[in-house]
Amino acid sequence: MAGRWWLVAGWLLMPGVAAGQGLEVLVLDERARPVEGANGQVGELRASSGADGLIRFPVLSPGRYRLITRYIGYRPDIRDVVVAEPGPTRLTVTLDPSPLRLPPVVVEATRPGIYGIISTNRLEPLPGAEVILMGKRGRTVRADSAGHFMHPVAVGPYLVRFSAKGYEDLQLSVTVPEAGGRELLVHLSDARPGYWGADNNKKWNFRQLSARLARANPRNVLTRADLERYRFTSICDIPEVRITVDQMRRVGAETMIDGDFSVPDPCGFRAHLVQIIEWGPDVCANTPMGFMDRFGRLDGPVRSRAERCPPYLRVWTAQ
Repeated sequence: MAGRWWLVAGWLLMPGVAAGQGLEVLVLDERARPVEGANGQVGELRASSGADGLIRFPVLSPGRYRLITRYIGYRPDIRDVVVAEPGPTRLTVTLDPSPLRLPPVVVEATRPGIYGIISTNRLEPLPGAEVILMGKRGRTVRADSAGHFMHPVAVGPYLVRFSAKGYEDLQLSVTVPEAGGRELLVHLSDARPGYWGADNNKKWNFRQLSARLARANPRNVLTRADLERYRFTSICDIPEVRITVDQMRRVGAETMIDGDFSVPDPCGFRAHLVQIIEWGPDVCANTPMGFMDRFGRLDGPVRSRAERCPPYLRVWTAQ
């Protein structure tokens, strides 16, 4: 069987490798077993695999085509293939499992603060899961044996981070009104191989974010709910953010993403990927580090950067 099929690594099947009129695709799962019922699409043509895992497109003229292979519970495989003469072109597609990810649910509540339930995507409670609330009076709480957690004195904008061993971390922005609260129903996906969660550098960034949100001007923070309310597509569709980005470009400042890496042009970020946006005209006035530097308590590169006091833009995603 191995001699009859070619595993294509990457997006393109090179013309020198492909041979044949018509296309046959062997669909395998992560354990190299044939997948029955997988759906294949080439242009307007659609076909499904049988028990042998084969998807057949017997009538295709020579040329380049976009092949899309889908199966429930797996990530779609999208690649370009070249069909040439003579004989059918054969290739193997190995699908990668896609963890089931249930969206979090945020509802308005009469009880004050932030509270809710954290569970797996199989709706099993996650006792002991860590819930980090970054914002005014922010703190870390842990879920009880039924997956319940509570922070009764939360008010204002927060970035809430959920973490449990063996599961992917999740970040969620929420704004708690003065009167009332927010109930969160959160589901964590199984961790991918080699996933370790937040490192010490990220944890430091979370503490800094919590301090900023605790004293932030509400006009300089947008949460997920704000972005959905105004139906922004790109974050640069927001006038204040666009002005800040233009100012940053003039002084060579870059946007920080999740406090971990920087990008020179953030306008490619889609609004639906964002949980919180922070911006302002003076980075020194918005960070504890900048405040300390004004009184000469810091030296070296940090001081030299802070003296510029450029406008800033920080974007936080769900990861």
